[in-house]
Amino acid sequence: MIKPLVPGHETARKINALISLTDITSDDVKTALHDRYVKGHTQTAAAAINGLDEGNFSRSCVSIELAASKVEICKEEDWSRFGYKSPSLQQHHTCETANKEVAA
Repeated sequence: MIKPLVPGHETARKINALISLTDITSDDVKTALHDRYVKGHTQTAAAAINGLDEGNFSRSCVSIELAASKVEICKEEDWSRFGYKSPSLQQHHTCETANKEVAA
């Protein structure tokens, strides 16, 4: 599976929007997600900088990646109505397959 988020190359606005689609409420976790996806820190470093357990932070990363995958699937569905097909998605996806892929 292609990861929908590229650490260090995402905007703060995009990460905030994706966080809003999850159940993440901790300010420390939100800051760590920004450190990871906006600033480009490793997952280990982002957790450490913000005083988080890496295992717990890893689950937050999975949550935001899952949200991003679902958004990408929705975008693909909309784009396909206009004849556009993304080369990054080779197979037909559903939210169920996104859940399985991100969890793997």
